[in-house]
Amino acid sequence: YPGIRMIKNIPLSLFRNQQTESAKPFTRFLELASSAIIIVALLYSSARLSYDATGMYFSNAKLIALSERIQYFFDFLLVSSLHIGIQYAALIKIFGDQAARMYSWIGGIVTLVFSLALGEKLGLSRKALTLLQVMILTSTVFVDLLGDGKIDLQTSAPMLAAIYWMVADKQINLGRGVYFLIGLLAGFSIISRLFNAFLALLFIGLFYLWRLYS
Repeated sequence: YPGIRMIKNIPLSLFRNQQTESAKPFTRFLELASSAIIIVALLYSSARLSYDATGMYFSNAKLIALSERIQYFFDFLLVSSLHIGIQYAALIKIFGDQAARMYSWIGGIVTLVFSLALGEKLGLSRKALTLLQVMILTSTVFVDLLGDGKIDLQTSAPMLAAIYWMVADKQINLGRGVYFLIGLLAGFSIISRLFNAFLALLFIGLFYLWRLYS
């Protein structure tokens, strides 16, 4: 798969041809040091909860798990954390708090894989894809959500996957079945967080209008 292949090739590129620029000692040191910093940052992010995760999202999921009743203690959570809150509660009930918090890493991996796959599908060079990966993994918007008890990565990852298949279908007609897959992924994103409905439907509508008249 393009995104997974790209992730696998990045660390391997550090040890390739000794004649390349990346093989120079100082450059290699910077690359390895940067990778170490990223790994430490990712591990650190899973050891804490942000203020709104503690006060709202994760706390509400814990209360659902303890009471064994689906209930939302803040009105906005009905549109901000509908289905994903139930998923968190189920994980807390079965596996405990720490395991549930690691659930966001699945959304993070999917986001990274499909971001790189989408970049490759749109014609980005290998250097550009490497830069994209570094930008994602060093962005606090992304890193701080890993293991954080929030819902953003899990709710946006399905929509990103839907966008990938929309672009792939435009380049190579994949048949009618792909529309079912796109709708399914977009639907997962929307039921997880109803806030996503406006942007998701707006983007899909504009994309197919552009495709129809282009």
